[in-house]
Amino acid sequence: MGISETVLAALEQKGFDTPTPIQALTIPLLLNGDTDLVAQAQTGTGKTAAFGIPVLDRAEERAGFIQAIILTPTRELCMQVASEIDSLKGKKKLSIVTVYGGQSISLQIKQLKKGADIVVGTPGRVIDMLERGVLDLQGVKYVVLDEADEMLNMGFAEDVERILQSVNPARRMLLFSATMPQRILQLAKTYMGNYQSLVAKREDVTTALIDQVYYEVRADQKFNALSRLIDMEESFYGVIFCRTKAETAELAQQLEARGYPSEALHGDVAQAQREKILQKFRDRKTQILVATDVAARGIDVTDLTHVVNYHLPYEAESYVHRIGRTGRAGKQGTAISLVSPSERRLLGNVRHIAKADIRLGKLPTNQEVLQRRLNGLKEQVTEVITKGATKDFQALAAELLSQYSAEEAIAALLKYAAGPDITNMPEIQPMQDRRRDSSERSERSDRRERSEDSSQTRLFVAMGRRDDMSKTDLLNYIQQETGIRPARLGKIEMFDSHAYINLGEAEAEKILQVFTTKYGRQNPLFTAAPKEKRAKSSNSGWGGDRDKKRSKGSKGSKSRSW
Repeated sequence: MGISETVLAALEQKGFDTPTPIQALTIPLLLNGDTDLVAQAQTGTGKTAAFGIPVLDRAEERAGFIQAIILTPTRELCMQVASEIDSLKGKKKLSIVTVYGGQSISLQIKQLKKGADIVVGTPGRVIDMLERGVLDLQGVKYVVLDEADEMLNMGFAEDVERILQSVNPARRMLLFSATMPQRILQLAKTYMGNYQSLVAKREDVTTALIDQVYYEVRADQKFNALSRLIDMEESFYGVIFCRTKAETAELAQQLEARGYPSEALHGDVAQAQREKILQKFRDRKTQILVATDVAARGIDVTDLTHVVNYHLPYEAESYVHRIGRTGRAGKQGTAISLVSPSERRLLGNVRHIAKADIRLGKLPTNQEVLQRRLNGLKEQVTEVITKGATKDFQALAAELLSQYSAEEAIAALLKYAAGPDITNMPEIQPMQDRRRDSSERSERSDRRERSEDSSQTRLFVAMGRRDDMSKTDLLNYIQQETGIRPARLGKIEMFDSHAYINLGEAEAEKILQVFTTKYGRQNPLFTAAPKEKRAKSSNSGWGGDRDKKRSKGSKGSKSRSW
């Protein structure tokens, strides 16, 4: 591949002997030419080494100026990229400096003034250094944008462009991104001119080393199901993904209360605390990390046993990105997805777009979980007896045996050691067949229709049958986004391009507030329906002209995501 002996020695010391697909494509191209590069690669594909090795090989010792700048979206990724590149340089005398927010800027300025060959930084802090005149990028040979899509998602587009305008025009630019939206391609077109494109194929990411399994479970039983799955594993060391900060914090607290050492990682966690949480996780003092997608960017732990989708992501690419964190370094990993009725369509989307082979699993029963715990306790007790580590407890044992039978005393101690009692927990009921569930929902809807009163509010829903939305889908979606149970909602009228729903004033107010806050006021999904515009049949439109406009322009609501 043309890699220097110094870097090869460092790779051998790290135990790397075979390049990953993205490395095999990227490294020879960059070492044997002067092209710019746009590469699509997920987390876990070895992309840091893919751009780091050529940068290190081309860098000169004691050059006296900054030769490469690497931009990352988060502080955590900044530190990890710098650490990885430092480990790859071997005996080559190169100075690698990180600049990111949350750390003393005076310390970083001092390090830059000592001399830096490679700078790894976040856009905001790099801009700060440029404005202070302590960062000179005119000699830069390489500019690397790592996780470029996330940088743009986080609002760094202007900062990135400003940095690119401050760099030596003759530099080479390497852009790595998990996804390739149009704005990434536009950035490449503007600042890269002619460039090569590479893709680490999806099948290279979703490897045979990852056992992908999903469990069908109602939304209100997900925590119970998750607890059982963790209990059944001999070893569980993983990341659990939630959609929101609130869900992340709540789930971590629930897991901690059940005896699983857990921490939450989301956007509100301060940088210093984030670093402590991640260090505890790497040291395995924390068994489980509960995180949002954005907060998990840059987490690079090679020996995770599990990744759990507590909620499926809306984008198939995010699913691939999540599960790519397990099944690394030749080790088997497991990707678990807990799928509620409202997420069935998301599951189909993941299977189709990501070409993911996800099998259906069967949740363990209470008795199976209990038996697994008992077997584990037996092994632990046997190990303690074998080691002879019971001396300090023999007096207590004698006291207990003087008051109770041996069976009673041992059984009580084992029950105490077994953890939370699951014998009284309700069994998780299998989800009903979708057609039966829809039929029963229809019957309940009919009963609600008969019990309507004039105090109810009517909402207009800007989606209908043409959007592949059923009454059941709408009810589940509202519950998922707002927490309002279907039983609290009234009559639903479904049309081709829209729908109506009758409900109480409090429920209507909450729905309007949640969807306006979350999705903005442009083209709202839910709006208050004019009272005089009541449709009489499923073939009639709503307000005539409005419906025509919806069906005429850009295929109406097809662009709305579910």
